[in-house]
Amino acid sequence: MGVETTVWTGRSSIMRYPTAVVWITVMSITVVLIPVALVVYLIKRAQARSFLYELTTQRLRLTTGIITKRTTEIELFRVKESVLEEPFLMRMRGMGNIIVRSSDQANPQITIAAISQAKDVREKLRTLELSFRMNNGAIREIESN
Repeated sequence: MGVETTVWTGRSSIMRYPTAVVWITVMSITVVLIPVALVVYLIKRAQARSFLYELTTQRLRLTTGIITKRTTEIELFRVKESVLEEPFLMRMRGMGNIIVRSSDQANPQITIAAISQAKDVREKLRTLELSFRMNNGAIREIESN
């Protein structure tokens, strides 16, 4: 195996919480509730920004948390499929979700939520996964179903 390098990193957008965005917009319309809407916005933005995704040449890494951090990884050779999901409000902003399904027992699915250029990131993931499998042909996985 070669040296592992980072290919892409990204964070979630506030669009991860579409109902909160709608609620904030409605609340902002009334002048009295602007401070409440601002507080809700700031909390949801901090929550959304606490998701850090990192795609390297060997693995997909998800780090979450504001005060306490938790890191989850999926080795690329364990990736079974990736699904691109583009809800209407996100698609209008050029965003989407990528659902990664793997054979990893601890993390069978990771969702890369509300990221910009999701289609391009999904293609990078697919290219890296195929490249990793081709270059490391000795890594085989036995399905147990």
